[in-house]
Amino acid sequence: MLPGTASAAEFSVDTTADGAGNCGVAGQCSLRAAIQAANATPERDLVRVPAGTYDLTGQDLIVTMNDQVDVVGADPRTTILREVSGGDGRVFLLEQNSALGLSNATVTGSRDASAVLLFGGGIDFRATNVTFAGNTAPKGAAIDGTGGAVTLESSTLTANTAANQGGGVYLGGAAATFAAVNTTISGNQAPAGSGVYVDAGSATLTHVTLADGLFTDAGATPGATNLRATIVGSCAGAAPSSLGSNLEPGTTCALGAAGDRSGADPLLGPLQDNGGLTATRAPGPGSPALDAAECPPPATDQRGVPRPQLAACDIGAVEVAAPPPALTAPALTGLRFTPARFRAARRGPALASRRPRPPIGATLRLRLDRSASVRFTLRRRLSGRRAGRRCVRPTRRNRRARRCTRQVKLRGAYARTLPAGSSALRFRGRWRGRRLRPGGYRLLAVARDGALASGPAAARFRIVR
Repeated sequence: MLPGTASAAEFSVDTTADGAGNCGVAGQCSLRAAIQAANATPERDLVRVPAGTYDLTGQDLIVTMNDQVDVVGADPRTTILREVSGGDGRVFLLEQNSALGLSNATVTGSRDASAVLLFGGGIDFRATNVTFAGNTAPKGAAIDGTGGAVTLESSTLTANTAANQGGGVYLGGAAATFAAVNTTISGNQAPAGSGVYVDAGSATLTHVTLADGLFTDAGATPGATNLRATIVGSCAGAAPSSLGSNLEPGTTCALGAAGDRSGADPLLGPLQDNGGLTATRAPGPGSPALDAAECPPPATDQRGVPRPQLAACDIGAVEVAAPPPALTAPALTGLRFTPARFRAARRGPALASRRPRPPIGATLRLRLDRSASVRFTLRRRLSGRRAGRRCVRPTRRNRRARRCTRQVKLRGAYARTLPAGSSALRFRGRWRGRRLRPGGYRLLAVARDGALASGPAAARFRIVR
């Protein structure tokens, strides 16, 4: 049941078939039957619609006078409400003083009639995470909001076509209102107002990507259309009122408030799945929409990404996410011994933090760009004889071969977790509990941060008697 409406009814659609049906019988609760059952109660009821394609073959889905209902789909990509009857068929018709909350669904297929028609005054229509696509009508192909209140949030209108006005939305009637937040309106068509046509009433667009045209009738109330942090493709008719931080590629909207940008290409990407439940158009690299709006509200973008991601909010419905930290291996530099010739300690650990007295061993220095675990291995430099490309151990047989220096790896290793910046360790000339013999050595160090490892750094030293 809905919060605050303890007596409200909840209906679960369990068939994609259209028809009157009976929600009291399993397998017969069609979408049409559920809405009709909701119309019969005075409370605001809830209709749950699972994933599926619901082909509407009869009359519009009507929310009757004074009724209130919420229709909740599973996901706009999987819950499809499609008008297929032809003619003047539409998906929803809202009668006077009714209310419809629609979420998580796609509305499509209306022909020669608006997909959602507000038929009378006092109507409240709210769409959240809804895609309106592929609808045609004389005006307001997706939504005709004449006389009522239309609110869109995190929704997308695309590929809708009006023969006259408002490819996406048509607003008419002095009392009509249209509010869009975090919404994308792109790829719709009409001779006037390919995206939104405001004939009368008032419209407010906040963080909207309106890539299509906006038309405000000259006879509409002054200041009828208000824009804030919105990308608008073009304007015609009366100029909209700017509330700041708007952007248009041309100069048709007469933008002039703080943060407005005219003649600036927003560099929008294609309409596609950029995350979230509905398709969006994200500003590309270098877009003037990036970090160009005040923050917030709203606290998230159309996809639910928090605002801001960087220094400030982005204009439009999409907040471009901050790039993830680069996955680079830790950098280990400056590995060296001071001095490079020293005596080995007779006893004690291989690595120490303090200088022994009298001085024995040397200081091993290195630098890390971030905290990491450093693993040390050791090789002894010994004389050898050349055998092809290899340097091998001297024997009687190869005593006449050319001399070379071979690297013999000593067993064992030491690891220390060291902080970012410079570190200094006292190396005492001991390895695996034994004093190193006099001679030349090569210490190798590899820094590791999780699965990322640096290349080996090397430092030479010599043990003297």
